[in-house]
Amino acid sequence: MTDKDVPQYVDTNATVEELKYQREHGIPKGLSTGWHGFDQSFMVPPFGQLNVVTGNPGTGKSEWLDSLAINMVRLHKWKVFIYSPENNPPVFHLQKLTEKYRGKPFAGDWNGRETVNMADIEDMKPIFQDYFKFIKADDQGATLKQILRGMCEEAFWENANMVIIDPWNKVVPEFGKTMKETDYIGECLRELQLKAREFNLSVWVVAHPTKPRRGRDGKWMPVTLYDISGSSHWFSMCDNGFILERTWEMKTSDENLTNMRIAKIKDSRYGKVGEHSFKFEPWCKRYVDTGIR
Repeated sequence: MTDKDVPQYVDTNATVEELKYQREHGIPKGLSTGWHGFDQSFMVPPFGQLNVVTGNPGTGKSEWLDSLAINMVRLHKWKVFIYSPENNPPVFHLQKLTEKYRGKPFAGDWNGRETVNMADIEDMKPIFQDYFKFIKADDQGATLKQILRGMCEEAFWENANMVIIDPWNKVVPEFGKTMKETDYIGECLRELQLKAREFNLSVWVVAHPTKPRRGRDGKWMPVTLYDISGSSHWFSMCDNGFILERTWEMKTSDENLTNMRIAKIKDSRYGKVGEHSFKFEPWCKRYVDTGIR
């Protein structure tokens, strides 16, 4: 029998002391998302968890997640580790993050709105250097092993707090003919979840659903976490699951409303299943809290 075969037991005495501490001082508080209304439905847990974001094409999954990352940097000085082929080349991603941080369009005519200037870009340099780390996302892509190694090194040496993988289908797969895709995804999510807990990382993965379906009326059918391409493990293994919805009618309206469905919450102390509405500001690609639930 090896050491790995020996079960590890919980130190009950130490756990009881921790329980007593929480009873006296309160449970660890969740962190604000930067959207006060949304905080009433979800706050970021103060410990590592695996979060999944999905939705039909064009619903703004990447933009919403980047907005959350900017909020966490501004409010909590979080360090964010990003693998995002969805936002390649890197200068394009920095442009969008700058727009969100400054609340200004990078260029173009937006009804006379002030655009990003050189001073804004200079001011962003230390923010990008101190709070963001991007793993290279070229045509070859990166494997999950490479991403895990990078995020764990950042967590260990640089005290990273948040990890973004956007999107999952741009992670180079590593499974052969002897393994089914669903089993491979289950192993990957298990590994991500274990690393999230081990290094106290808030891990966020954008995962696309299978081919979108339209109803008889021509509108998109609602997406569920079970519709994510590859495996039902996306629902069963994530701690928290979020679904973005923006119908084409809403997308072209003046309101630019996006609906967020909170489809799964692991720890009810930090959130609840439900819905929330955001307004998208296209000139700076920010999401504004409408307070509508």
